[in-house]
Amino acid sequence: MFPGARLRYAVRALMVLSESYPGEVMSLRAIADREQISEKYLEPVFAQLRGHGIVCSVRGKGGGYYLRHPPEQLTLRTITAALGNLPGGTRPTAVHRHFDDVIWDELLGLVERHLESLTLGAVRVRCDAGREVENYQI
Repeated sequence: MFPGARLRYAVRALMVLSESYPGEVMSLRAIADREQISEKYLEPVFAQLRGHGIVCSVRGKGGGYYLRHPPEQLTLRTITAALGNLPGGTRPTAVHRHFDDVIWDELLGLVERHLESLTLGAVRVRCDAGREVENYQI
């Protein structure tokens, strides 16, 4: 149940935007260069994110993207749902349900609740704290 590259790259790109929230518009090229992700790969990802109201775009010279809402209000579940990556899939009919389906449903529920509890802002704080530990020297 490890998230796919599309979701991981989307979160990385959104983390870049969260650092400059509010205000700064960032080009997709700048985001792609900073995270070493193909700009072409990010184009359809950002189209989906824009379509779900997660990012806004500015056209023209100096254009790019910015977060529509504060990072502290943007949950990983919202991002996951926007990209169509929520865990789950097709559920068996009641006749074909097995005991393990109940366990998987419970696990998927836990994953969804955890994704709902994590915001982009909280993830940024955790990442920043991790960098402080990495940079600690004696």
